[in-house]
Amino acid sequence: MEDRSGLDSASTRVDLALSPEETWRRLSDLTLAHHYVPGIVRTTISTEATRGVGASRKVYRSESDAMDETVVEWEEGRGFVLRLHYGDGGPPLPFERAWFRYWIEGGDDRHTELTLSLDYAMRWGAAGRALGACGVGWLIRRQVAEIGARLKVFYESAERE
Repeated sequence: MEDRSGLDSASTRVDLALSPEETWRRLSDLTLAHHYVPGIVRTTISTEATRGVGASRKVYRSESDAMDETVVEWEEGRGFVLRLHYGDGGPPLPFERAWFRYWIEGGDDRHTELTLSLDYAMRWGAAGRALGACGVGWLIRRQVAEIGARLKVFYESAERE
C-alpha cells in the first residue's frame, strides 16, 4: 500500500436510491466513469484484470489525452481506491500525488450512502500548499461534489432502464 499520510482531501457524500448491492454492481464496473466524471469522454480497461487490486483503466479527455487510474485498494462490496497517474509518471497538474476513493458507508435495501474523496498533495512545495489553501482547494472540492451529483443521476436513472 502506498503512503497517503499528510494529504489534503476533498470529499462528498451521496445518498443513492439504490441498495448497497446494486450500488456496488455499478461502482465495481470500472468502465462507467465517462458517464459521470465531467470532461471524460471515454473509459477503457488497460489491464487483463477488470476489477480488484492492479486493475487499471484509462480515462480519456479526448481521443488522444488519457490518464491512468489504477486500483490500489479493493474491498469487495464496499469500495476501492484508485491511484491517478500517467503511465509510470505522476498524476495531472497541479498534483504531486493523487488518489480517488469510492466507498459505500452504509444503507439498506432501498438506499446507499456513498462517499467519494480525492486525497492529494500539491506540487511545488510550500507554494503549492498555499495555492491549494487559497483557491485551488475550493475548485477541487467543487469538482468532487459535481462528480458525486452526476454519479447519483447516472446510477439512479440507470435503475429505471
